[in-house]
Amino acid sequence: MPFITQGKANIKYLLIVILVAAISGSFIFVYWNGYRKEIVNLNNFSEIKNQQRKNEIKNQEKEMAKIEEKISDGNLRVVIKISNNQQSLILAENEKEKIIDSCLVKYITKKIEDLAKVCTYNDLSLSPQKNYLIYGKSGFEWGSISLYNIKTGEKKEFPSAHIVRLTEDEKYLFACAGDDFAGEYYGKIYNTKSLEEIYSVPEEYFNAHGIGECSYDKNSNVIIFNSIDFSVPTRETMRHIIEYDLGTKKVEITTYSDWKTYRNANYGFELKYPTACENFLKTGEGNEIVSINTIKFSILNLEDASFSDFMDKAIKESGGDTYNIAPKNISIDGRDGFDLRWDDSRVIYIEKNKKIYKISAGYGDLICGAIGMDVFDTILSTFKFLN
Repeated sequence: MPFITQGKANIKYLLIVILVAAISGSFIFVYWNGYRKEIVNLNNFSEIKNQQRKNEIKNQEKEMAKIEEKISDGNLRVVIKISNNQQSLILAENEKEKIIDSCLVKYITKKIEDLAKVCTYNDLSLSPQKNYLIYGKSGFEWGSISLYNIKTGEKKEFPSAHIVRLTEDEKYLFACAGDDFAGEYYGKIYNTKSLEEIYSVPEEYFNAHGIGECSYDKNSNVIIFNSIDFSVPTRETMRHIIEYDLGTKKVEITTYSDWKTYRNANYGFELKYPTACENFLKTGEGNEIVSINTIKFSILNLEDASFSDFMDKAIKESGGDTYNIAPKNISIDGRDGFDLRWDDSRVIYIEKNKKIYKISAGYGDLICGAIGMDVFDTILSTFKFLN
């Protein structure tokens, strides 16, 4: 009996083991054939994400596919055709199409090199006699205007320009720019056919902020540049109107200013200064006649010394032998003088009637809240002798 009883127990335990093994085996089988499908290789995961990104880009490109007509004039049409994130500026003449320019529509690839390829087209127009197409183009932190010759297919780009136009007879082309970010400032006139530069507004008339406007007066045959100098504090302006006569090739410049005038009849000079500096204008003592904030105006007697000897002494006293200071020539109101610069200082010396007019300022100084040298140069341009 004990043996039989023990045998029954063994059979019972054996059946339990077999049952547990069967359940475990079933679980392993189900897991292996079902849940293992959820295990994804990292390489496959990357491929899936890339494919998803490609699909997103493809869907966006499909959404952007379209054609926009910008100009329609007789048998001449200008359209922008957009397809697959690529936009093309197309000239269609007598139903014959020609791509003039192209760029990307959106920055969707996330590739840094594609950012500079994204642009928008704007301000499309035909020249007065319809021989040229003018169009603007801008992107991330840049912009330009281009002139396209419809007959020859030649194209010229004017970086940073905000105005490019032709005269009524299309013999002349003028452009102006004042892009602070790009740092390109100019006002220019060209021969349209050869694109040879005929005239350029001198830099002294637009200083730090370029040409505000440029236009053509067909009645007087004059191209006009409106130059605005914003280098002065509190956005006060000095305006220069530059008129170029296309017939006589003569230039006439008129300056308008919101500045105030300081006049000293005793010492025979006057100058203009920003209104914001009015509270900083002070009468000096001794040789110093007047100061405008950190700009000082002094008069020294030359006595028996020559201007050249005086300058040699001034250079030595300024440390010229040590710092190898070399004065630059300068002209103020028609009088020749010297511009002496060293370290963070600048001094102008002008000689008249055995007197030395000394005008000084520091490079690092703020003058009435603006950058010192910008205001200093502008004030110098207004300095005049009374007799």
